[in-house]
Amino acid sequence: EIMPSLVGSEMCIRDRDYRVDLSYVGADRGSYGFVEDTSYEDYHVSGEIASDVTDDLRVTLSLDSFKDAGEGYFGTPVVNGKIDESVDENNYNVSDDRISKKVFWLGLAVDWDITDTLKLHNMTYVNREKRLWQNAENYSYNDITENVDRSGFLHITHDQRLYGNRTELTTENMIAGMRNRFMMGFDYQYNRHQRDN
Repeated sequence: EIMPSLVGSEMCIRDRDYRVDLSYVGADRGSYGFVEDTSYEDYHVSGEIASDVTDDLRVTLSLDSFKDAGEGYFGTPVVNGKIDESVDENNYNVSDDRISKKVFWLGLAVDWDITDTLKLHNMTYVNREKRLWQNAENYSYNDITENVDRSGFLHITHDQRLYGNRTELTTENMIAGMRNRFMMGFDYQYNRHQRDN
């Protein structure tokens, strides 16, 4: 049974703007067609709030988070070069298989009109991501035992943390009757990525 939902809303109250989006979908089977043991669950949440502190200064806080998780299917082994239709819905992956991803973003933006021609934009952000692959990905039919042999066992995890700041200073002027824009800035990032298997 598939259970989808989608909710979104936006509003503006005085000098503040709000936005929220939610989505979810999940089912007991279906991430790889109609094969058994292929349940999945996905959700996505995002939101933003922006406030005009003054006529020249605007601050925006944003959040984005999602999770994709499900059971993996990597095919059906053939017997004498053909697929046995009586088992074409079987999933030969291990019983505790998992493919999942969790992502989280948080950002703070500051936009400041210093003068009519000089503008500053600053973005500070944090990102956290976790991934997991836990499967047996290779299957072959054994003519002697008349069973399916599994191989390609793996267990991989990713753990990522990203921190950053981007600042841009822009000025616009007329030079010799032509519009001129000059921009300068810097971008700093720290990325810690750990992979285990």
